Amino acid sequence: MRQLLAAPHSAWSSGQGVDLDVDAPGPHGCTPLMLAAHAGARHCTAALLEAHARIEERDEAGATALCAAAAGRRQHTMTQLLQAGADAHTVDHGGSGVAFFAAQGGSAACVRLLREAGVDLSAPNLGGWSPLHAAANSSHLEAVMALCEAGAPPHCQDGDGWTPLMLATNRIGQPGCRCKGCVKRRARSLRCMRVLLRKGAACDAAAGCGVTAAHLAAACDSAAALRLLRQHGADLWREDGNGHTPLQVARATSERQPSQAARLLVMMAANTTSIDPV
Repeated sequence: MRQLLAAPHSAWSSGQGVDLDVDAPGPHGCTPLMLAAHAGARHCTAALLEAHARIEERDEAGATALCAAAAGRRQHTMTQLLQAGADAHTVDHGGSGVAFFAAQGGSAACVRLLREAGVDLSAPNLGGWSPLHAAANSSHLEAVMALCEAGAPPHCQDGDGWTPLMLATNRIGQPGCRCKGCVKRRARSLRCMRVLLRKGAACDAAAGCGVTAAHLAAACDSAAALRLLRQHGADLWREDGNGHTPLQVARATSERQPSQAARLLVMMAANTTSIDPV
């Protein structure tokens, strides 16, 4: 790679070749340095930096090579770029910083690296999403834990009132599918909920439409999520903006099949605690 990048310069000086643009953008404005950083190709990244590739070049969305490395979970490449002078505080056109990309990628190591670089791990983008929103929405448990340990507020709300806890709850999804992928995703979402609640997430926070985490858990027919919310003092009988309680939501969601969430809520109302786990 180094020979390839160096050859055009020598050939150009002798009039035997054409110049090579190491920053030539590809699809969506991605430069070779961005692609190398996202792939974690450290030798290629080093060669491009030696060839004076512009480290702060942006793609169509305003993301830099450091953002690409963070999204790709490439801690070592991020270190490489930071040592070369990359701006750890840069944001894209949507206001998302490097920490947002690291959280979305799910890398706790990248999150910790940015913390050491002095990056604000709580800064929201233009939509009000913080890095913790991004991590919770993707059920990235390790990133959620790293952000909470770094002091990211678990009760933050986006422009529509959604909190990371609500996003984690919503990611549980419908219970019908029993494939390994869906089962694992539900388990990760529940673990994310548990971490957020232990760190002080407001279990009764409501979105602009009045929906709470309990309504979302009921919509996902997750008795396990409802139990968890109840353990942390959630109001399971609160009405949303349309006057619906979690019980009504659970019944409406599972009209064609027995609703375990509805069973749990009915038993709670009858002061009964025994129910098979989800």
